[in-house]
Amino acid sequence: MDEKIRTLIIDDDEDDYILTKDLLCEIGENLFEIEWVSLYAKAIEAIKERTYDICLLDYHLGVHSGIEVLQEASRFNFNTPVILLTGKDDHDIDGMALRAGASNFLVKGAIDATGLHRAIRYAIKQKKEEQEKLKRAQYYDKLTNIANFYLLKEMLEKSIAEAQRYNRKFAILFLDIDNFKKINNAYGHRVGDSLLVLLVNRLKNILRKNDIVAYGGSDTYTETIARMGSDEFIILLLNTNIHNLPYITQRISDSIKNSFYIDDNEIFITASIGVSIYPHDGMESDALLKNAEVALHNAKLKGYNLCEFYEESMNFLAKKKLELESNLYKAVNNNELLLYYQPQINIFTSRIIGFEALLRWKHPEYGIIPPNDFIPIAEECGLIIPIGNWVLKNASEQGKRWQEKGYNPIKICINLSKKQFNDHDLLDNINNTLENTNYSSKFFELEITESIVMHNEQKIMNLLQSIAKLGVQLSMDDFGTGYSSFAYLKEFPINILKIDRSFIKDLAAGSHKEISIIKAIIAVAKSLELGIIAEGVETEEQLEILYGLNCEVIQGFLLSRPVPEDEAVKFLSKGNGEPAADLSIFKNLKKKLGKKH
Repeated sequence: MDEKIRTLIIDDDEDDYILTKDLLCEIGENLFEIEWVSLYAKAIEAIKERTYDICLLDYHLGVHSGIEVLQEASRFNFNTPVILLTGKDDHDIDGMALRAGASNFLVKGAIDATGLHRAIRYAIKQKKEEQEKLKRAQYYDKLTNIANFYLLKEMLEKSIAEAQRYNRKFAILFLDIDNFKKINNAYGHRVGDSLLVLLVNRLKNILRKNDIVAYGGSDTYTETIARMGSDEFIILLLNTNIHNLPYITQRISDSIKNSFYIDDNEIFITASIGVSIYPHDGMESDALLKNAEVALHNAKLKGYNLCEFYEESMNFLAKKKLELESNLYKAVNNNELLLYYQPQINIFTSRIIGFEALLRWKHPEYGIIPPNDFIPIAEECGLIIPIGNWVLKNASEQGKRWQEKGYNPIKICINLSKKQFNDHDLLDNINNTLENTNYSSKFFELEITESIVMHNEQKIMNLLQSIAKLGVQLSMDDFGTGYSSFAYLKEFPINILKIDRSFIKDLAAGSHKEISIIKAIIAVAKSLELGIIAEGVETEEQLEILYGLNCEVIQGFLLSRPVPEDEAVKFLSKGNGEPAADLSIFKNLKKKLGKKH
């Protein structure tokens, strides 16, 4: 037997109540469960404390009115549909009732059982639709029509309860699109939104329906994934063998890498994924989400298009990263940053021709921290700009101090990050640094990477040309590891190519592939009248091969590790004198292999 319709009748006239009750009985003898109140105070008490399917409200309630009841009901989130009953047809009352929240307005004596039944059914149906709409707005993402964070939390709580009951495991995949901001910047937010919708549809298609869940109304899991933020998604894998997770995540990554077509644009994206597993990585929803996000962040630190499974050590690393980020804000003001200098030598003349200035952080607790451990943090939190300006200032000041002590002028090379190139004040900062320190621009070299010139070529071209006009030298680092378009070398005002250490590390007699690549890079540099520096030279064998290939300048541990300024002095010379450093290994090259110049 179906549940009865819980009905509240609010009417101060018993005869009118009986007439209304008779109409309800005519509709169905056992269809309604009726409660009658005749006093305003009792009516307010009923709507505050109990729930109903329908409320039939008389307009006249002694000194009060049904409108007052509606207004009071709205204060208590009374979600029951209300039909206002009155003794006469009055458009003013009708309008006030509807504005106050009534579902309908009926005139007593002018309605029969059929009309009342129709009004009740419509009011209940309308209220249910409104509630479903509100629920959808509350629990579903408007753009992609999938679950949002609030619904995800409910899903997780239910999933954890079921997993506990049946001793099951399940996984959370935290997925983030790599560099999604660039999509919005390049194509606009409309295309970005379309891409998100297409991505969700693709995820739905590539995962089996029992892999992923979302709230589909009532208490059943029927849909797909949850959207956490702009370009972040959660996938719950409930009925999946945990051992198959690497295969599933790879399937997701491979599918996302396929191109998307929007408005005649072919767009390629990748995604990073972090994975946590219940109960191993957390017994509660917050812990599982947090640990999946920690794994995601770890994946992003290693690069793009990667998947990482949560490990307990990641939390320690995440906490340490937060600690370092907090400390990094104080590092500049506390004079904890310092520069180390790695010399560069012309192996044909055995003369030191420059230093590369390399940043270090002297942490009060952890000691010397290498740049790979804190530069990514600085870029992420926006500190790379002030830190970069600090490097420009301090490197040029140090060069000037050496000159004032009588040492021969020497070139100092400084690395520039991609974010520094996006800083509108970069050119002014370089110019002001040179002017304030009175350091000659011809001894000042800025080092960029191939990847920097690949984005917004015209803007970078204009900036580099403006820097070159200041007299500053420009070198391209890591040459040969990226796109290596010779057009860039011809069009951009590059003065020096640096052969990446990845080509040098395996360089040995018989390593024909590395030798051929290095020979080609040197030939390109010489044909364009560019200087050439080989990075990462660590062995005498590498040195001899580079000497034979006519590579003029080298840098690496064979000559010296990066050293603080007080140790760097030994590589400097005064007048025609020799530096204090032992450079005999380079001088003996000429004797062993023959003079090149």
